Amino acid sequence: MARRLPGALIALAVLAAGCGGDGEARPASDNGVVDPDADPPYVGALSVNPRDQSLLMATNAGTFAVRPGDSRLQRISVRVRAGGRSGPARRGMAFSFTGPDRLVGSGHPGNTDAVEPLLGFIRSNDGGKTWRSISQLGQADLHSLAEVGDQVVAADGGEAKVLVSSDGGKNFEFRRTPLVLIDMDVDPTDPRRLVGSTEQGMHTSDDGGRTWTPADTVSGSRFAWPEPDRLFRVDPNGEVQLSEDGGSTWDTVGVVEGEPQALAAAGSNVLYVADIEGTIRESRDGGRNWTVRAGPPGT
Repeated sequence: MARRLPGALIALAVLAAGCGGDGEARPASDNGVVDPDADPPYVGALSVNPRDQSLLMATNAGTFAVRPGDSRLQRISVRVRAGGRSGPARRGMAFSFTGPDRLVGSGHPGNTDAVEPLLGFIRSNDGGKTWRSISQLGQADLHSLAEVGDQVVAADGGEAKVLVSSDGGKNFEFRRTPLVLIDMDVDPTDPRRLVGSTEQGMHTSDDGGRTWTPADTVSGSRFAWPEPDRLFRVDPNGEVQLSEDGGSTWDTVGVVEGEPQALAAAGSNVLYVADIEGTIRESRDGGRNWTVRAGPPGT
């Protein structure tokens, strides 16, 4: 189990190591969806609800939903329960849908009335409005999460490691990664197969994160793995690529505008990308063509 640090040291560790460097590009302006003056990641998560194909996006300014048939980003209120306490989480969330209205998540809310500075591993059964603490409260800030059966895999937001659980997230084992993972995803049918991006390129693992193999020199890619033979990535330059062999080889299939910060999939050909300004773009042909799905006012 991870060692608990005093709250002040936790906050310093997150600012220093967990959320990006000073050289990272910033949003052009404060549009209410992404705060250019707050810490990165500017967009921490984008995921699709299997119940109705609505979208949920987390940024450093809040959590936003896009309902079916609507192009507006609607801010939602988020609360986390832990040990008989309840507090808001106004920003800095990370999550992934695992079923209709069901999510696994984490975060660093930043507000003084949050239940803890670091939320550890949490779950929601109502589409992300309320969450309950499962484990690692006050100890971990997880930036990429996936669940396959009872197996949960999550990338630590500030250290070079993944956390792996075989009991639904109650207990975790730590496994080292080559560097801090910027993004990570898991084969939806085999939790032993992982792909992760770092500041020095992409790596894959076939043994649940125990060992890693360099796979590409491109840094900072974001991933979506909807089917075993349909692993997508979007690179910082907007190139969208597809791998049919778990990340060993890639083919460029299209280009998306903006500076990508998150990638999500709804089935084998429907993709969504959120850029650094908080604009969400949609492709319905596997990444070849893109249109604006939702964004800040004036988008």
